[in-house]
Amino acid sequence: MKLRNFFYEAFLFLLVIVSVVIALVSNERFTLVHWVIWGIFFVDYFIRFVAAEMAVR
Repeated sequence: MKLRNFFYEAFLFLLVIVSVVIALVSNERFTLVHWVIWGIFFVDYFIRFVAAEMAVR
């Protein structure tokens, strides 16, 4: 389980790096990629939020 968690966190870190680089480049052709990355972050946050709410109950 720890190895799986490591790869998950590494993947999210990679997405952060790519997102920052794309934001710095500010190129029109990377707009879709940028929105997809932010969509992944939103879904990840929402799933963690729901899971935390269920754990509290």
